[in-house]
Amino acid sequence: MRAPSDRRHSVTRPAWAAGLLLLAVVAPAAAEDLLVVDGNRIVVNGQTVRLLGIDAPAADRLCGSGAARQPCGADAKRALTR
Repeated sequence: MRAPSDRRHSVTRPAWAAGLLLLAVVAPAAAEDLLVVDGNRIVVNGQTVRLLGIDAPAADRLCGSGAARQPCGADAKRALTR
């Protein structure tokens, strides 16, 4: 049985690895080489990258009903663009 601190590191290491991989893909790209597709997908140098652990609505998705419908997909895309 591993010590509790070992279990904690086994969970965070994959997250760090994924983050470093994303940085390796995104960091060299100039701003004009990066396109935000929606709240959880970007295109970098022609490669589509899905952001692991992010669950966002599609860019054209509307949320709510009736007069309260909001463009939640566009809002998610705009938030990632910032």
